[in-house]
Amino acid sequence: MKSKFIVFVDEQIRMMCSQGKIGTSNTYLAVSRSVMAFSGKCSLPLRAVFTKDFLHRYQAYLLDRECCYNTISSYMRVLRAIRNKAEKLGLISVEADLFNKLYTGSEPTRKRALRGDVILDLNGVDLSDCPHLVMSRELFMLLFHLQGMSFVDLAHLRKSDLKGDYIIYRRRKTGGLISVRIWAPARELLDRYLSTDKHSPYLLSILDGDTQYRSVLHRFNRHLKSLAKLLDIREPLTSYVARHSWATAAYHAGTPVALISEAMGHKTEEVTRIYLDSFDTETMDNVNRIAWESLLRNRTTGKKAGKRNSKDPWRRIRDVSFLGRERHSLKNGWTRGG
Repeated sequence: MKSKFIVFVDEQIRMMCSQGKIGTSNTYLAVSRSVMAFSGKCSLPLRAVFTKDFLHRYQAYLLDRECCYNTISSYMRVLRAIRNKAEKLGLISVEADLFNKLYTGSEPTRKRALRGDVILDLNGVDLSDCPHLVMSRELFMLLFHLQGMSFVDLAHLRKSDLKGDYIIYRRRKTGGLISVRIWAPARELLDRYLSTDKHSPYLLSILDGDTQYRSVLHRFNRHLKSLAKLLDIREPLTSYVARHSWATAAYHAGTPVALISEAMGHKTEEVTRIYLDSFDTETMDNVNRIAWESLLRNRTTGKKAGKRNSKDPWRRIRDVSFLGRERHSLKNGWTRGG
């Protein structure tokens, strides 16, 4: 039975779930369902999937369904990992160049960070007419206050992870150890949602014995979508936006990428840079304008080409606000203890 594609993948998914790799298991599940939908069959041998003909037709199928290239790349890399595991177990034997002409690269993704003023609006919006959205709004802000913690890590925090003024936990995705200082805004929200069930191992009242993580995440994202509509936020608002927004806010407040990377538990700074939002349009407009003005100034003052203006025309670029029309520093009450 292990030679059947669906059976083998289900076994990998169960193993990942037991190891706490929820995100990866969800991707494997999505790939499994997609492959079976493409095949149109209830059962499919592993060897039938891992042929050049099948995989190239499957990639064309994904393109026809208007899947983005990064999704296709993710699916192909999962299939490659499944191929490697099955081959190692002696279940299949395939050509070494099977994935050579399939798309497994990456292209720049749309940034998922919110501007600082939008986060402040979200934090302060009156939800008296929408009480069912309050908890989701406050959990989103808690993710932001806890160094852009991912929702899966927040939901699975253990009571033993709370140590005085710190939360010390291991990321479910990488196993990396993270230490987060609890400042006043986070403490207020934590206290509000601490689990009162003495039999529950979880720190917060997000999960219980009868609640599956996937259903909680689905409800959370559904509520965030409603909040986005309420506030006329045009960018997609999901659980991961808090993480991207914290990284971007920290960066624009002057925090070195290396520190942001460590705070988020990333293995490399390159991963962190994916999270960082590009400069906003107003900033780039000013860069473009000041570049031209500096050329005109150099010509009128008789400066020779190649010499720098002693007044440093680029200084104004560094003064442009990155978090909206007014600069909202991380020191500006969001993470201060008082």
